[in-house]
Amino acid sequence: MYNTTFLCTYKLHDDEDDQDTLYRHEYLYAFGLKEYDSDARMVDSCIANSHYRKNWPIDQLGKLIDLQNASNVIGILGLAYKEDTHSTKNSPSIKAILQLQLVTIKVFDPIVSWEKDWHPNPIVTSSSHEVLHGINALMILTPCAEFKDQEFLNLLSRQLKDIPIIDPYGLVPSDLIERNNLKVYSLGRYTNHKEK
Repeated sequence: MYNTTFLCTYKLHDDEDDQDTLYRHEYLYAFGLKEYDSDARMVDSCIANSHYRKNWPIDQLGKLIDLQNASNVIGILGLAYKEDTHSTKNSPSIKAILQLQLVTIKVFDPIVSWEKDWHPNPIVTSSSHEVLHGINALMILTPCAEFKDQEFLNLLSRQLKDIPIIDPYGLVPSDLIERNNLKVYSLGRYTNHKEK
């Protein structure tokens, strides 16, 4: 049975190893499990899934684009760890940006202000529309309402016909993908193209 008075604090730690250890402990406590119960394997499974989901966008991008080629420009929509916040702590976007140091990035977030230590060569834009021009790939890493807007999605579908789009949240609707033959890669969704 789940302990409804439980307060989750593992994300307050900066170190990922500390977060994992505390997550395991808090998960066991929240569900009233003992460390050596067979059900504790579920904690390991949850952590493994969390790591997979955090790394999935950059892993997919690395299969599609040469991340060592300085002439490549990667568009990134969203910097926050979730929509409607300015917090970037544990942000999948910042995690990806820190691994894209050799390419140029074009970024936009409707709330978060850019911090110069994230990347040596960013192009910080003032709108989501600006990100779509002159890029070799697009990553939609925060599910902001602006990125779900039909007008924006229609523009995206016209601008990025042959450009890979990493969309882990599935913001680009399937009918738009099919109708425009877009190269969209999403977690848990069929795509109309073969992965490399």
